[in-house]
Amino acid sequence: MYYHRFGPSIYTWESYDAQDERLDVFVTKFTYNGTDYEFQASDNGYYPGVKNWVSATPGNAKFYDYQTSAELKCPAANMYMLRYSEILLNYAEAKNKLGDTGEALKKLNLVHERSGLTALSSMNQEDLDEAIFQERAWEFIGEAKFYYDALRTNRLGKRLKAFMDRGVADGMYLFQDLMFVPQKSFLWKIPQGDLDSNPALEQNPDNVSDPNIPLR
Repeated sequence: MYYHRFGPSIYTWESYDAQDERLDVFVTKFTYNGTDYEFQASDNGYYPGVKNWVSATPGNAKFYDYQTSAELKCPAANMYMLRYSEILLNYAEAKNKLGDTGEALKKLNLVHERSGLTALSSMNQEDLDEAIFQERAWEFIGEAKFYYDALRTNRLGKRLKAFMDRGVADGMYLFQDLMFVPQKSFLWKIPQGDLDSNPALEQNPDNVSDPNIPLR
């Protein structure tokens, strides 16, 4: 749902419950020099949209700097490294893995209900694992955690594939069929500058998508 470099995807924005207070971090309308701008999902990411929107996605103001003038071009907003909600969700994930679904659900609901939503009902271990993962996605939007969550839980390949397939089918801006599906075992390439400065380093092998590897 999050696989865009230029902002939270339309699918991400649409996935939130309308009562979720975390929707406040999204910028979907503003007025500038007398012109109204409003995000419309029906624009499929193409811009300018029917209501003048000038981006492919909604904006994200979670780390907007309200103290420093934008003219300085050096925002002083700090990014959170760890919040209490992450401690709760980490604990919930661990407890669920250990089979204590009751305690896991209790901690999950502390985050879920704080956002103005109705408490989640009891569920089995697999469904609760998915609910915790989804809650992290909503809670940490724009905090550079989703990719690593999807990677470590081996969800990345399946979710990215489904995300791109959906976007292609819907005619979304910049969506195209994947040339390969990423796997948890994929390695980033070592930058050439690092290789040049340290002859002991060996470049990581090319990542090859294997269609025979089952995706979670």
